[in-house]
Amino acid sequence: MKKCKKCNGEFEGRKCKPCANEYQKKWNALNKEKVKETKKKSYQKNKDEIDKKNNEWAKNNKERSHEIKKNWKLRNREKYLEQQREYARKRYEENAKEIRNNRDKDKQREWYLKNKESVNERILKRYHENPETKQKQIARGKVRCALLSGKLYKPEICMNCKEKNKLEAHHEDYSKPFEVFWFCRLCHKKIHRKYKEK
Repeated sequence: MKKCKKCNGEFEGRKCKPCANEYQKKWNALNKEKVKETKKKSYQKNKDEIDKKNNEWAKNNKERSHEIKKNWKLRNREKYLEQQREYARKRYEENAKEIRNNRDKDKQREWYLKNKESVNERILKRYHENPETKQKQIARGKVRCALLSGKLYKPEICMNCKEKNKLEAHHEDYSKPFEVFWFCRLCHKKIHRKYKEK
């Protein structure tokens, strides 16, 4: 048996384990970036094996793994929601035409007819409680009337991507209802996302 010079404890092998662990913890705290890089490299080398082990553990301990996931989602709620949004956006942009074609308008109509009263109540609440929504509705109504009367002209091509799609009216300022930009649905959504991010 050997004696440690730092803690005077007895040990077998090359190093005293408690002292070595303390030294390792201190070194890790000082070199966090290096530790991250080495962990990433080791994970990339042994990715398949690690994933297999993790999946097996999750199958054997379903309740515990579910609890861990749930706690992580609660702790990192904003990050989780952002990931979900990004995934949904990418999926929609990749499969936009298929999604539009696969939508069942009959099903939508049935659902609306079943829930007509609750939907209308929600819309009326928004309309009466928020003055901004009122202004939006008024501007949209004026655009509709102007299109029917021929005062406004709706182009055939989107102002952003220059493709022939169904166009939607976009207002920069709802107090000026006749200053309208015409975009396809995808471009219109992208523009509104930019406003939300700002």
